[in-house]
Amino acid sequence: MEIDFWAVGQGDCSCISLSPSECILIDVGPFGSPIVRWLSEQLARYSNYHINSLILTHNHADHCGALDSIVGLRERGLTIGKTCLLQHDVTTGKHIKSFMLAIFENEQFFHLQCPIAPDVIWADTNRELCVVSPNYQTVTTASTANERSMILVLRKINGENEFIWSGDAPYKNICTHFNGNAHVLVGPHHGAPQDKPKQIPQNCYKKLFVSLSKTNFHEQFPNKDYIKRNVQSGVDIACTCFTKNCDHSESLIEPSELGHFSPETPKKNGEKVKTYFCRGGMRYCLQNTGCWSIDECDVFYQSARDELTKRLCRP
Repeated sequence: MEIDFWAVGQGDCSCISLSPSECILIDVGPFGSPIVRWLSEQLARYSNYHINSLILTHNHADHCGALDSIVGLRERGLTIGKTCLLQHDVTTGKHIKSFMLAIFENEQFFHLQCPIAPDVIWADTNRELCVVSPNYQTVTTASTANERSMILVLRKINGENEFIWSGDAPYKNICTHFNGNAHVLVGPHHGAPQDKPKQIPQNCYKKLFVSLSKTNFHEQFPNKDYIKRNVQSGVDIACTCFTKNCDHSESLIEPSELGHFSPETPKKNGEKVKTYFCRGGMRYCLQNTGCWSIDECDVFYQSARDELTKRLCRP
């Protein structure tokens, strides 16, 4: 199993690869998201490719804008097992009208579900992907899509939390459900939770992943105080771009520019040649021991980040 956290600009997209030809997608990013190119590559590599579960945390364009492009790939052999989104988003999401039309016109390709906490979306003998929020009360009382944003966790069957996807949920909603030392929290509202918490709980998560846009920066993303509070609590920060508070506004993680070495990588004068391909900006790999590890691109990213003379996330 591998988990890719994609650099999609301002937005979110994560891919849990269950096998070489099957994955779970949690959000798909905005229009033009690189996940579409990646899926196209998989379809060229295999005779078909299967999305076990396509999950949308909420109906904002920076989380579901690439839906139409993904649905279009079904003509090349892409199949979708089930599509999960909140009941409220099914009836009110202006960004997913064409996608919903595709579902209703092609019911044999899609199985629409509207999960609610504590539903389990996927599970094997060791792990499960669960909805922890919203519950029925939150869905009915929340006034905005962000407030009722779906929060998911990948955890071991024994209850140990490993990865948390928060959509754009308020930070207080997240902290209500977690007290374990998860590996990664995908930053709520792109590192700027609207409730701007004054205190980060200890040992809730080890790393905060924040996807940012290299263009049209403004001071809201990420929230400086929120990042600093995370750092002070011992959380490692992984942003996809330098921010205005760092050395310069360039991309730190670019999916199309990440080098990757593999056994089949060609050699030149006995040395492996760096090859490029489309992949997520940060990747965790499940080892045979049952432990998670980052790959060499993340090691390179960390060393590049640590060389900055000025960065917002410096301890």
